[in-house]
Amino acid sequence: MPNFIVIYHSPASEWELRAEDQRTRADTEIRAWAAWAQAAGPRLREYGSLLGDAHSVTHSGTSRSTLNGTATAYSFLEAADMAEATALLRQHPHIADTPGATIEVYEVLPWPEASSAA
Repeated sequence: MPNFIVIYHSPASEWELRAEDQRTRADTEIRAWAAWAQAAGPRLREYGSLLGDAHSVTHSGTSRSTLNGTATAYSFLEAADMAEATALLRQHPHIADTPGATIEVYEVLPWPEASSAA
């Protein structure tokens, strides 16, 4: 069965909340995410983790990313196809509770084998 990586994006305004507001929201969100994870069952292959500051790496160096809203967490799902994977996420608390939040889903594909021609 195919695997999918799920990337959760939050608007930049989420990072600007007062510390007290962040703690209150975090507690509520943790319970909501846990309920979603339980409903997803074994299709949620890896709960994932939160992500810290992003940096961009190019041929000319590394710099802190200045994206408007950033990737804030990830998970891995197993589903029959993209339709099933996205259906699992339609009621996810990340988009239900955070205006401007988005979820991106990518199918994880195998690396192609290197040719053995010599």
